[in-house]
Amino acid sequence: MIVIVRLAFLAFLLCPVATLGQSRFNVCTVLTSWWDNKAAFGTSNDLLGQFKSVAGREPLIKSVKDADSGLFVTVGVRYDYEDFSAKGSPFGITLAVAVSGKKEEEVFELHDNVEAGASYGRGWGSVYVIKRVAVGSKVHRFVFSCRDGAKLKKREFPLLKEIS
Repeated sequence: MIVIVRLAFLAFLLCPVATLGQSRFNVCTVLTSWWDNKAAFGTSNDLLGQFKSVAGREPLIKSVKDADSGLFVTVGVRYDYEDFSAKGSPFGITLAVAVSGKKEEEVFELHDNVEAGASYGRGWGSVYVIKRVAVGSKVHRFVFSCRDGAKLKKREFPLLKEIS
């Protein structure tokens, strides 16, 4: 009985250590603004949505509709590994943005997307990419950024507009 209690206590102590690597995440944000060339008037950044991303082997792709333009903004996060069969941490992060009239299932292979990348590691910082689209006299600007969740202050949680 004492052995079982000791094993249970040891397992309890080791649980946070086992999940520490899984709790590390990045916060990704999609912002929009527009400028009307005819009226010489525009908006400041407006939050379309946010989501958390954890490094993984498969790209994470999300879509959100911009109410003003009626366009779908599809964003993706891909973590780059030296060898897909080996275990370990990614060495890079790549972001992609595509804007179209329909919800896209893929963003990294589209011909009219934009991509940006950065080195990835502990305390990596942030990366962003911008896509501009003209609709009538308005130029819509979409900014997709991801930043290291470890650098965020506790007061910045929870996410303001989560993208599902």
